[in-house]
Amino acid sequence: MPCSVMNLENNSFFTPFRPEVRQRLVSMVKQTRRPAEHELFKEGDSTDGVYLVIGGKVDLTKKSRSARVVTLASVEAGEFFGEVSVLDNCGRSTGARTAVPSLIGHLSDEILRDILTSEPGETALFFARRISQHLRLTNERYTEEVLRKEKLQLVGEMANSIIHDIRSPLASIKLAGDLIVRQSSGEKILHWCNLINQQADRMISMAQELLDYSRGQASFQKTSISLAELLATCENLNADFLRHQNIDYSFKSIDAAIEGDQQRLLRILQNIINNATEAMGEKGGRLAIQAKAGDSKTVEIHIADNGPGIPEEIRDNFFQPFVTRGKRSGTGLGMAIAKAGVEAHGGSISFVSDKGRGTTFVIRLPLKQA
Repeated sequence: MPCSVMNLENNSFFTPFRPEVRQRLVSMVKQTRRPAEHELFKEGDSTDGVYLVIGGKVDLTKKSRSARVVTLASVEAGEFFGEVSVLDNCGRSTGARTAVPSLIGHLSDEILRDILTSEPGETALFFARRISQHLRLTNERYTEEVLRKEKLQLVGEMANSIIHDIRSPLASIKLAGDLIVRQSSGEKILHWCNLINQQADRMISMAQELLDYSRGQASFQKTSISLAELLATCENLNADFLRHQNIDYSFKSIDAAIEGDQQRLLRILQNIINNATEAMGEKGGRLAIQAKAGDSKTVEIHIADNGPGIPEEIRDNFFQPFVTRGKRSGTGLGMAIAKAGVEAHGGSISFVSDKGRGTTFVIRLPLKQA
């Protein structure tokens, strides 16, 4: 993805400096191009200067107590970062990595300190305001992280209680299904009993997955999976439900194999299907699930609906926990768990959404290596 590049002199870093000092500083900036996900520095690193985003975007990150990386802020083209540690000389308080391919400028801390000592008080006041804004934002994000952690802890306790309480009745349901199968040879009865057992297993797995997510775990059993069989099973589990919801659906696949936990992948697909169905409402709509070849090492699963689209105000944070809007029910955890599950398989998930025209999710997974 090419980055949009701004004129270096228009970077907000140069705002408080006199014209002659500004020109001098601009001539000293070292520019480098960095790919997406490039780590510029880590939290705790010693200070090496201030960074200017000329093109692209940089995320400022911090690790929580649970070792989860939290994005505190994003720095767009025309902005700068890293001035706090230059001024207090106490090392980096956050990490920094490029969110997209970016053009980055750099000024050493020695140059900046030398110039600031000769500048008027207004310049120092400008950077003091910047530091105050930085601390305010950090405090807000830290508070959000604490609240999120407390919510997840409550969810984990709830999930643990659910697992404990439903194991016995679900075991009885499965046992009854097995007894019916043994005493009947009818094809339809076998089909429905098999479906009952699959859905009973799914209920336990869903609660366990919720518990794992609340604990920051991503355990799963990796096996070889036929993509065609995965989508065929998904269709079998959802066909009657989709027809009942007035959904015109289609499942298409290619002949390919991946490695992963089939039950977990099914739950990821199920989450997206449930969201699409609920978004389309009582009038129904269209849903197309199709597996396609990606590049030479990946495969893609596209899940497309013709619903109202994802509200713009939640798109940027759609995969964050507890993000939901306009749904009759739900915890706001479904897509966060889905994203964690896809990434645990070495893949990625994204979406494209148009208001009033629908949403398409794309799950990219690595092909099984020969």
